[in-house]
Amino acid sequence: MNNTDTPRLLRWRQVAEIFPFSRSYVYELISQNKFPRPVKLVRGGQAAGWWASDIHAYMTNLQEQTRGASDSNCLNNQPQQVGWQGE
Repeated sequence: MNNTDTPRLLRWRQVAEIFPFSRSYVYELISQNKFPRPVKLVRGGQAAGWWASDIHAYMTNLQEQTRGASDSNCLNNQPQQVGWQGE
C-alpha cells in the first residue's frame, strides 16, 4: 500500500504551518462554517485533528478563488489604503 493512500490527520501545529493564522481565528472561521471542522482523535477525549484531505481541498479552493486577484493579493481587487487605519 502506498503511503499517499493512507488518510492522514493533522494536528494544530501542522495545520498552522499550512494556514498561518491564529488558532482563535481558525476556530472563528469554523464557527462560521468557513473552515473544515476538526475531528476528535479519541471518543470523549480532548485531542483533535483535521483530515489532511480536507485541509488540502480548502487550500486548493482558496487558491482558485484568489487566482484572479490583483498582485496585491486583495480578494476584492480593490486598492489597499496606505498607512495604518487609513492614515
